[in-house]
Amino acid sequence: MASGSCFRCHPAVAWSVEKSSIILFRSGTNDAIELRHPESALWDFLSRGIQMERITAMMCVLRSSTQQSAELWIKRRTAEWLRAGWLIQGDRIG
Repeated sequence: MASGSCFRCHPAVAWSVEKSSIILFRSGTNDAIELRHPESALWDFLSRGIQMERITAMMCVLRSSTQQSAELWIKRRTAEWLRAGWLIQGDRIG
């Protein structure tokens, strides 16, 4: 995953932090998904604009995985969320 890549919440999506998950919902629809650990941690890191290298390192620890495994997992999750319209992708600013 390119180091300059960043993701942000789609403008029509809002989220709520719950006791053990994050709920994403799309304005004007009944679309919603629940993200549990470790997906909820990834969403939080992405929403805070944390650099991908740091996110990968943190996901290695949270998932007890190798860097390669974490990178693949992140790539799959972000691709899934992009396809579903929960995220949009852009270049890092600054």
